[in-house]
Amino acid sequence: MAFPSSSSRTRSFVKVTLVYGFLGSGKTTLLRRLIPRLQPLGPIAVLVNEFGREGIDQHVLRTADVRVRELTGGCICCEVRGDLLAALVQISRDVAPDRLVVEPTGLAAPYMLGQVFTQPEVREVAQVDSIVTVVDAARHAVAHQAFGDFYVDQMRAADVLAINKADIATPEQIETARDAARQLNPDAALAVTSYADIDLDLVLAAIAAPRPAPAAANGDHGHDHGEQPELSTLGLERATLQPGPLMRDHLDRWLAALARGKFGDVVRAKGIVRADNATLLVDVVMGGVEVRTFRPTPARFEVIGRNLDPRSMEKSLANGNTHIPSPSLT
Repeated sequence: MAFPSSSSRTRSFVKVTLVYGFLGSGKTTLLRRLIPRLQPLGPIAVLVNEFGREGIDQHVLRTADVRVRELTGGCICCEVRGDLLAALVQISRDVAPDRLVVEPTGLAAPYMLGQVFTQPEVREVAQVDSIVTVVDAARHAVAHQAFGDFYVDQMRAADVLAINKADIATPEQIETARDAARQLNPDAALAVTSYADIDLDLVLAAIAAPRPAPAAANGDHGHDHGEQPELSTLGLERATLQPGPLMRDHLDRWLAALARGKFGDVVRAKGIVRADNATLLVDVVMGGVEVRTFRPTPARFEVIGRNLDPRSMEKSLANGNTHIPSPSLT
């Protein structure tokens, strides 16, 4: 979403809240709850960095009162670093919010992003004063085993830890995630949540608490992503689909096949799909599927994982397209 230009406005300094969490942990759900609670404190803007080429979260988060800016298709700490600075300058000048909430891709490493915010040109317009990390309690053990330090670094960086999805996690899973959080980051405020319904006071306390002054960056933060900057360090791949109108029963079967690994090892898939004349918001996270009704929005779908087969994925999805004529029965 482009912000309106305004040459008459001067650049303002923006306080930043970062919201981390691995793919599918509930970051966007947390933001949908948190942002309205922060709005009475002053104007807010949101900056979303998505792993795919087609932004999904900007449509989920946008309201009449909140400006949402997206950076898609790259890691916020490297590939889109120039875009990040330009976005921060534009937001501070044209929107002048009191607070900017940044939702990095679930593949963002805190150290790398922290280095971006220590760049002198970034420090002129923005400063991080609070970090919230969302942990999927039901899938914490699997994600930790699969992604190691990359995953737990998001927990170590937090001022506030939300052990989320308590509604679907077992008591043992919740306890495992909570114990891990306490061992990794004993100083963070911790809450066990369902649907990321976090206590605003925990976030406000983090905002108010003093933070150490950031060390000056030396320009190169030693992070080599390779050909696919936001994916290569974890060996993950991305597939982008443009689904046409579908039949709902076919969509449900296709999502089940996607979740159980028919088209590759899917870590996360999300998108907006039209089925049976309804707009649906779809989430697939490590074998789980959630489908909700959504406001009319252009269709788009992104899949991230390993050993993906985009051709088979797309062909199978197209078989449920309502625009494909039925074969003749002659």
